Amino acid sequence: GNVNRSTDSKVATLKYEYNPVGNDLIDLTVQYSYSDIYIESEATNPGGSADYLLDGDHDYTIDKLTVKNAMYFRTGAASHDLRFGVEVTSKDRLESQINPNNGAVSVPGGKDERVALFLIDDIGLGNNWTITPALRWEDQKITGAGTYAGDRYDNSALMGGISARYEFDSGLALFASAAYTENLPILDDLGNATYMTQSEKSQTFELGASYVTSDVFSDGDSLQVKANLFVTDLWDVTSYSGVTTVDSQGAELELTYAMDSGLYVDLNAAYGDYEENNSTPWGNAPANSVRLTVGKRINESWDLSWEQVVAENGNNNYGGYGVSNLRATYRPQNGMMAGAEVRLGIENAFDRAY
Repeated sequence: GNVNRSTDSKVATLKYEYNPVGNDLIDLTVQYSYSDIYIESEATNPGGSADYLLDGDHDYTIDKLTVKNAMYFRTGAASHDLRFGVEVTSKDRLESQINPNNGAVSVPGGKDERVALFLIDDIGLGNNWTITPALRWEDQKITGAGTYAGDRYDNSALMGGISARYEFDSGLALFASAAYTENLPILDDLGNATYMTQSEKSQTFELGASYVTSDVFSDGDSLQVKANLFVTDLWDVTSYSGVTTVDSQGAELELTYAMDSGLYVDLNAAYGDYEENNSTPWGNAPANSVRLTVGKRINESWDLSWEQVVAENGNNNYGGYGVSNLRATYRPQNGMMAGAEVRLGIENAFDRAY
């Protein structure tokens, strides 16, 4: 069923940076954030048997501390831009909405505590090669509350990937990547012991090319083009009912052309083929889409644009649609507001039903 939803979110962030001049081995960032989020939901047509699900409210806080450092150094012919750090997160949520008939809980309460170590190294070999290995280890402890008081689950995962890019002197570049990731269990699945010990897993392979050039049609203009092919396998799925695997492959295209006068055109296209459980089209597949943006930058202060989005979801035979979005960005250059950015927008400007 459908719901009316109201979200109240308050976030505070404290950030410290230390980057001493002349020391390429220290570029330290320490950031702490606190979030207090309340999401209130109610059924649009109350009185049904699933109201306890539709009326479930989410009330939780999130504490997050990230400490990371960047280093630049050389080992022989290779240069290294190395970033590494630790991330500590604690999410605490109250239980909400218990079904009076069977005691089922729509929003389980509890605490999700995680510690993650991460490392990314951009390795430059000469003027053409860039190889980037990445690694992340994450450890989790989930403790139930309310109905699930006493339940505790410990999970951990090691994930990572590697990418390689070769840039020719002409502005053409070729790249490829491979990655393995895991999504650890979440509080919402506390009622399912199997899901609480089973992470979602995926592997992705990508192959693509990009091209950058200038002075194409007139002095001072620029052109950037990027195309990408991807293949992704997702298994041990817990996010969608009745779905255990999702196999996908597709292509993405990005194109940007900008003139010295401030006029610019952005084109983004995405096409994919998605299959669930190795046999049928995936019902939650993202729509194939094309986004065309035409805009104008006026001095350093204004950026005005119109975006047309055309999309079609072939898996569910929903047909296609097109909507227009209008956007304006203002960046004051002087006075007490200098450095600020004000963004205004109208989504679906012509109120198109789709």
